[in-house]
Amino acid sequence: MQMPIRPENNHKTISEETVKKVLAQRHAETEPEESDRMKMISLKVPETLLRRCDRMAKAKSLTRSGFIKLALSEYLDAIEDK
Repeated sequence: MQMPIRPENNHKTISEETVKKVLAQRHAETEPEESDRMKMISLKVPETLLRRCDRMAKAKSLTRSGFIKLALSEYLDAIEDK
């Protein structure tokens, strides 16, 4: 009896750093700490900025909201360290 032939695996390899960021973001979205309660905000941004944001979120396998939170957090960390 022959074993069935499996189709090729076309999965992309994801870096460990990306996996850690995504898991940290998912954790932040699902289990906020008592002192880190989520607040809904609304803001207007230029369409071109939103399209750039959406492209990067997709590239990093994040939601738009998740990407914006990650980008804002990294930006604040960078300028606070100066």
